[in-house]
Amino acid sequence: MRTSILRRRLVPTAVAVALTVGTLVGAAPALAAPQPAATVAVEDIGAQAVVNLGLTVRKAKGVQTWLKRFHDVYDGRIDGALGTDSWIGIQRVLAIYHGYEGDFDGDPGAQTKRALQRFLNYNGYNAGKVDGIWGSQSTNAWATFADAMVDYYNIP
Repeated sequence: MRTSILRRRLVPTAVAVALTVGTLVGAAPALAAPQPAATVAVEDIGAQAVVNLGLTVRKAKGVQTWLKRFHDVYDGRIDGALGTDSWIGIQRVLAIYHGYEGDFDGDPGAQTKRALQRFLNYNGYNAGKVDGIWGSQSTNAWATFADAMVDYYNIP
């Protein structure tokens, strides 16, 4: 009889203690096995990321519509995400009118940004110094231009 009472009290207590200790051990970062970091080569990423340079989706749709309708250099979706195809279109326009001499790679790097700043300044949007550094003045000028495209093309 004593063994039965002892078993009924000790077994649930032992289980509770084991669960608590197991949970604490599992949560302790020092005891967790470190996971190897995933490595991805830069070539695998490429220029696939969306880079709106501060534009909202609606304003980016205005830029894409401008590329498609006015310049006919973009045949992608009007989705408000300035990805590789959008930037290739922008680079083509910049090469025709504003001195872009880089590759049509869809990467809005410093050379693309310089030509875009030149374009914005030429068209009266005051992007500031043409240096390829994208600061708040360039962002504001880009947003104002994109807003004009939203209004012109009546983007909802």
